[in-house]
Amino acid sequence: MDLTNLLPDLTPLLIEALALILTSAIAAAALMVRKHFGVQVGQALQRDLHTALMSGIRAALEDGREAAADVLINEAIQHARESVPDAIKALKPTEAVLQRLARGKIAEAVRRARE
Repeated sequence: MDLTNLLPDLTPLLIEALALILTSAIAAAALMVRKHFGVQVGQALQRDLHTALMSGIRAALEDGREAAADVLINEAIQHARESVPDAIKALKPTEAVLQRLARGKIAEAVRRARE
């Protein structure tokens, strides 16, 4: 059997195999890019939410509101809802999660004020 005669018969199969390999490689690369940027977007949204909660706490404290923690927490959450609605919408934190985050931000703000 001569390979020269066999090559025309195998060419369509080789092209299909190469196309399948390239398609798989492109799909894998696209998935990696999507995951990478998805993680970055998620991290940016989390950072934005934390920043908004902290700025809400700072604003309430700077306005002289030495109110109960619950009042500060509610004001910080309201500030976050108004300033980063996209982060709230995308992350979908529960009210309990927002309250815990805001409570942590109060402790952080008080600690920074003492330094």
